[in-house]
Amino acid sequence: NISQKNQISITANGLRINEFNFENNLISFPIRAEVSTTVKITVSNAGGSAVDETIIRCLPPIVPPTINITSPTQNPFETTNCGVNVQAQTQNITQKSQILVTVNGQTLNNFNFNPANQRITFSTTAGENTPIKITVTNAAGNASDEILIRCRPLPTVSITNPAQNPLVTTNCEVNVEAQTQNIELREQISILINGQSFANFNFANGKISFSVKADENTPVKITVNNNGGSASDETLIRCVPPILPPTVRISNPSQNPLETTDCELTVQAQVANVEQKNQISISVNGSPVNDFNFNNNQVSWQVRANENTTVRITVTNSAGSNSDETVIRCLPPVVPPTIRITEPTQNPFETTNCEIKFRAQVENITQRNQILVTINGQRFNAYGFNASNGLINFPVKAEASTTIKVSVTNSAGTASDEITIRCTPPPTVKITNPSQNPWQTTDCDLTIQAQTTYVGERNQISIIANGRAVNNFDFNNGNISFAVKADENTNIKITVTNAGGSASDETLIKCTPPEEKKITICHYPPGNTANPQTIEIPESAWAAHQAHGDVMGPCPEIGKPTVVITKTSQTHVNTAECEVNVEARAEHVWRKSQIKIFIDGNELREFSFTRATGRIAFKLQADDSTMLRIMLVNSVGESSDDIEIKCDK
Repeated sequence: NISQKNQISITANGLRINEFNFENNLISFPIRAEVSTTVKITVSNAGGSAVDETIIRCLPPIVPPTINITSPTQNPFETTNCGVNVQAQTQNITQKSQILVTVNGQTLNNFNFNPANQRITFSTTAGENTPIKITVTNAAGNASDEILIRCRPLPTVSITNPAQNPLVTTNCEVNVEAQTQNIELREQISILINGQSFANFNFANGKISFSVKADENTPVKITVNNNGGSASDETLIRCVPPILPPTVRISNPSQNPLETTDCELTVQAQVANVEQKNQISISVNGSPVNDFNFNNNQVSWQVRANENTTVRITVTNSAGSNSDETVIRCLPPVVPPTIRITEPTQNPFETTNCEIKFRAQVENITQRNQILVTINGQRFNAYGFNASNGLINFPVKAEASTTIKVSVTNSAGTASDEITIRCTPPPTVKITNPSQNPWQTTDCDLTIQAQTTYVGERNQISIIANGRAVNNFDFNNGNISFAVKADENTNIKITVTNAGGSASDETLIKCTPPEEKKITICHYPPGNTANPQTIEIPESAWAAHQAHGDVMGPCPEIGKPTVVITKTSQTHVNTAECEVNVEARAEHVWRKSQIKIFIDGNELREFSFTRATGRIAFKLQADDSTMLRIMLVNSVGESSDDIEIKCDK
């Protein structure tokens, strides 16, 4: 249904095509297709239009791929650097998935491929014999290239300790350390010390370590070997023994100062790091002594001492000097010692202050080790002694009975003196519970506790609570305890007494009990029960109120009382007994005392009354004319009801 070319529209990839043939309803035209070309033909007439299209994909012819490893350029490739960069040139490959790289037969995925220049690159770490193969594949076939890399890394060794070369030291025991690379086995290491092979070394994680006993000139050489070659490092250690400073110690006399009655004595001294006599200088009271002996590090010489003789020896070498000295005091012959206690002045000494100052005077005693002090038989060393004036003094904390004895001894004899001190310290007392004063509490039942010192008997304790003596208390190991029921203002005082005096402590307890739960009751005042009152009372007081007739709950509203006799068993009785049951109903009364019953003017006291219903019930013995009156009384007023009961026998 198309007759003309202008009814036809043709596009290729959106571009209009005007050159086409149309003959016998057949449209034809040539086209140069691309990788993807969409051809669309539209025809139109007055009745409408129709469209058809097709896609033409033109692909270049596929040729087999090629691959050529371009770096390294040698095959096999031998190197000492095991980190190798590999490059390869390929053709007719468009995607990384068309490439397979293996190193030592293992697939390597971490490689780069640039489709633009068809270049493959990657890095790998080679071993002694590492084959690398690259295979490329496309639809037309595959190709591969491979190379063998042999890495033989060069070893290295560096001595890291000692850091100096040469090392000059006075410490002949030297630790040597070295760091290697590309060495794995002890057999690859050779060590020479003073030209002699040395095998007692440690090797771990590339680190070599060993100890060297160096002399004045000790070369150390370390050599390492592997397939890549060998390397070595060396150092020189020079050990120079140190020259130590000299030492000197006077060994005789061993005491300094020495007090003696033998004025002719031999002085001896021990020296070290001294080789010659001219390195020794000796003086006595400042005057040099040249006549001395020196043998096997011992120096000796004779001294004639006086009352105060200073002996000094000095030794010297190139490293320094040292000296020692002592004082020798030559004393007249020793006489026996004396001792006299001067304070306290009385024996025995009685006191209430147990902190005592003790003093004693000695003669012919010069050293502490000549003095023995005992307190109650126990040795006591914390005393002061002044040798210049012979005074012994020290403080002592006395007990109830404390005996102090001082003995002094010298080469001529022994003397002693002693004293007994009797101390009765004043007592103490402290209330520990309650801990506060005043003490406010809601718990009025308390246990009072106190602590005392220097109190041993109950009869030494006095306890007053609100002016009254408390005798019922516990006393054990200085602890007092007793119970007290406190009120709003309760004063507690504890007094303790002994021979040394007395002491007291007191406290004030203020007890405010917690407010008790209250209840509402109807209270009938004694003597005025006709006037009930609604009141609140503590719940604990209810039993007492109930006992004298009060009732639970508020009092009912008070109105004028009313009473109606509701029943009699007989109004006119024709029996021999004439016993009548009577009932009445009352209102606005709550107690039997508000009800009065009269029979022929006589009051009847035996009747029952039910407060809840107001029912009054009783029995009476009637005659031919018996008058009954029931009367009610409350605070508002009174009322009554009367009835005559006739009994015809």
